[in-house]
Amino acid sequence: MSSADALLQENRTLHKLYDAECMMSISETVAHGYLVLLGGASESAGQAAAQNKDISLAFMALAHGNVLDACFGVQTAGRREETPASRAAREAKQIIEESGTSSDSFRVGAVQAYTEAFEAVIEYRRKYDSLNCITRCFRTKKLRKTCETKLRESFLNLAKALAEQQH
Repeated sequence: MSSADALLQENRTLHKLYDAECMMSISETVAHGYLVLLGGASESAGQAAAQNKDISLAFMALAHGNVLDACFGVQTAGRREETPASRAAREAKQIIEESGTSSDSFRVGAVQAYTEAFEAVIEYRRKYDSLNCITRCFRTKKLRKTCETKLRESFLNLAKALAEQQH
């Protein structure tokens, strides 16, 4: 496989893991809640060590909870309406769950990717919300690009791991 083919495969995989627009629309408080659920906002070093030893709860939140629903903009996960967002979230959950059965390192990588992504969203929302109506006109584009780049970087290793598993 050429490097161009590998890059194309990674881009396809990235789009299966999250929707940047939907993630950037998540409020800071909601993103912080998902970050806590994934074990990324511990109060003490002891809690962080305990969470690093057992990531099963965080991985279950990804594979079976509503974390991925938020990453694709699913508003009412409880309803059984079939929307493009709910379909994308369900497919992402299947990919994560199926790949997570192969190794602990994949599960750790998946949790880490989504943790970093929610940290990027929190940073974006803090900066965006601090802008006034005038500065919002001039700085929003740069903030969005920076957040999109951080989101992409967050998921790049996970996308590579998924691409390797498929071959």
